[in-house]
Amino acid sequence: MMSSTMAVSIVRAGLKIVPLALIAVGVVVSAYWIGLVHAQREALRNPLAYAGAPAPISVPDHATLQKQTADPSIQIDALTKAKEAFKDRLDSAEWVLSVVMAAIALLTVAQGLFAFFSAQNYISQADQAIDRAGKAVITAEAAEKDVVRRFEELAARIQSRFPMLADTESARAEAFAKLGKLISPLTNADENLYAKSDPLTRQEVFAIEGFSAVQFLTAADRGNELVANLRLLGRFYAGKFLSDGQVFQPDFDRSHYYFVLAEQKSHRSYFVLNDLGWLFVSVAKPPDWDRGRALFEESLRSHPDQQRALYNLGTMIMVLEKGNQPKLEQSRDYLLRARRQPNWETAPNPTMASHIDYNLACVCDALAGIATDPAVKSKLLGECCDYLELTAVLGIQPKKLLDEDLQTGDLVNLAGSQPHAHRRRAILAKYQAAWQKNATP
Repeated sequence: MMSSTMAVSIVRAGLKIVPLALIAVGVVVSAYWIGLVHAQREALRNPLAYAGAPAPISVPDHATLQKQTADPSIQIDALTKAKEAFKDRLDSAEWVLSVVMAAIALLTVAQGLFAFFSAQNYISQADQAIDRAGKAVITAEAAEKDVVRRFEELAARIQSRFPMLADTESARAEAFAKLGKLISPLTNADENLYAKSDPLTRQEVFAIEGFSAVQFLTAADRGNELVANLRLLGRFYAGKFLSDGQVFQPDFDRSHYYFVLAEQKSHRSYFVLNDLGWLFVSVAKPPDWDRGRALFEESLRSHPDQQRALYNLGTMIMVLEKGNQPKLEQSRDYLLRARRQPNWETAPNPTMASHIDYNLACVCDALAGIATDPAVKSKLLGECCDYLELTAVLGIQPKKLLDEDLQTGDLVNLAGSQPHAHRRRAILAKYQAAWQKNATP
């Protein structure tokens, strides 16, 4: 088991700068206030040097001017009184201003000191918290290593005392690994998992199945690996049910059982709902169309961004409603919606994407068979050729299927159309090249 080491560090945000700046501003304001008070004192000592301009004097009338001119002492007294009144007003204003500046300076210094000590306290607490967190991480890592070591020692003792259990678990894992390699990514519904496996792999699955049942029935085990193994066994017994022309109902029942277990373990996951729908539509004899449709619709509601449920719904309608134009239009809509999705279920699947195009070609052929307007019929058959050309490049559809559809199946209208004979031959040539390429070792 690997452990990760968590490195914890503190980022110094410069919190001390803010209170220091406030203190500096307070000191500057205080210095300015002291200078202002000093200037006032100097002005009082030397009134002539610091005196301002006299207040504006109103122009006297002629009689008053004659009287003042006659008496110079009266004129000098008036000027002196005006200057003293102006000086008194200026001194009062400067004193009020100095008091305000002093208050601001004291408040700024107090705020700066308070912020400084608060920042110091915060940084100290943060450092302590980080130190505690670092010690806790180190302690947890040491505990994890100790637990891993003890489990490894316990596993070694169990394996030495009960070697059969370890061997059985290895055999179980190896059997499911072989089974999983037979089909990827587990959702290619046209592949028979039982028929594709060799006799030795089949017997390994049968031999290990009884032991694995204990794991399957454990309520607490809901891991992805368990769900994948249950799906594999469901596909395995569904293939066995369809193999060699035999219809052995217990095989179908066992397949159904494993899919139901997978549905329960996965909390009714959309991809297991698809598996169950496929079982009732493509495996059951006779097909249970209503049950399969309900499962596909539930899967689609649970996860709209998938191709598989849309593909199955569109294909079902095409099979059941070949002569019904509105239903065929609905089938084409489902398949076109499937083409727009990037993933088959959880990932892209080029094989099944090719089947979507092939079934779209079949739907267009069926609609062309219903159409009465020659122009509409020709257009639909042209779309049929377009989709077939897309599928021909990969050659996923086997030659037997294509021949049957052109002769008596879902592509008979294209096969009988002379205007499309040239395109049909070109498509068959592409299929032939793809089949030869696929058959090359």
